[in-house]
Amino acid sequence: MPRDPYLIYQVPNMNGGLNTFSDPTLLKDNETPNCQNVDFDNPGKVTQRAGYERVGNEINSSLAPLGFGNLRIQSSGSNYLVVKVSTTFYYLLSTATTTWTAITGVYNASESTLDVYNDRLYVYNPVDDLLEWTGSGAFTAYAAAPKGRFGKMFQNRNFIAGVTSNLSRLYYSVIGSATDFAGAGSGFIEVNKNDGFKVTGIGTSEGILLVHKSDGGVYQVNFDSSSVPSVIKVAAYKGALRHQTISNFENASIYLSSDSVRTIGQMENFPESQRDGELSLNIRPDILALESTFTTLAAGTYANNKYYLSVPVNQTVYNDTVFTYAYGVWSKYQNVYAYGFILWNGYVHFFDSRKAQLYRFNATVKTDD
Repeated sequence: MPRDPYLIYQVPNMNGGLNTFSDPTLLKDNETPNCQNVDFDNPGKVTQRAGYERVGNEINSSLAPLGFGNLRIQSSGSNYLVVKVSTTFYYLLSTATTTWTAITGVYNASESTLDVYNDRLYVYNPVDDLLEWTGSGAFTAYAAAPKGRFGKMFQNRNFIAGVTSNLSRLYYSVIGSATDFAGAGSGFIEVNKNDGFKVTGIGTSEGILLVHKSDGGVYQVNFDSSSVPSVIKVAAYKGALRHQTISNFENASIYLSSDSVRTIGQMENFPESQRDGELSLNIRPDILALESTFTTLAAGTYANNKYYLSVPVNQTVYNDTVFTYAYGVWSKYQNVYAYGFILWNGYVHFFDSRKAQLYRFNATVKTDD
């Protein structure tokens, strides 16, 4: 009997993603031990990742950013991207994305973090005063506020940690003020001071404030009706090793610990409890093989249904590889040197980790600028 020339082969769903943890002989048909510059975002298929293009002029060809953030003025719709390069801050307005404008003032050349509240941008730094910017003119400095490495606006309060002289302390402002740390209702709380670990980040999950200690776990901070705080340990294993890797993730919070990418969020049917777990099992060997400087360089952001994690893999000076997590699977981007990511004007943007140049991913662009 002649062989049927038409053989039917069902192509499996290819959305298994990157798996460097399992033995290659044990991988599922839709998993791969080695992939790069692809996405698994669409059901059943693998697509080439978006290319990226320049946004704005190059601020400096040899100095990397030292922090950046976004200020959107609700009343006017003005949308600013602000970046710190060396001792100067610059802004780019969304309606004129060609030339960066310097903000008056000279500041310490150390890394800063940024957050927003009531149409104002706040800058945190362990050396400089707390800074406030309204979208015009110079910064206003608040010398009486704590000088912390990072801060977080949450439920009408400003929370600051990473103060050099009190590394396990969380400071909080008066309700309704981001700058008053002396008035009624302000204060500080020690987060398990004697455990030997410093606070390494502040995040949120479903209306809960979470304080991270890299090797000391994650703590939930609550306030009673009299503004008296209390602290409960909600994750005993690992906290974020770096504030810049913490991001809101669906109904939880995602972050990079010293040996894994983890999430923490409310337990189903038990909203008063938090549950943490690892997301990175399939790429655990890659996480464990990161260069030691990832503790001071790594950055992660969840945007457009994807967690972007930038880390140093091939050298120790800057981030040179991006791992992405979307729809339950991992992928890896090469040739993306990202200091950090931000969603701005509908696109995921990133600053180069080697120089002060902004880029954005664009699905219609198939090459890298």
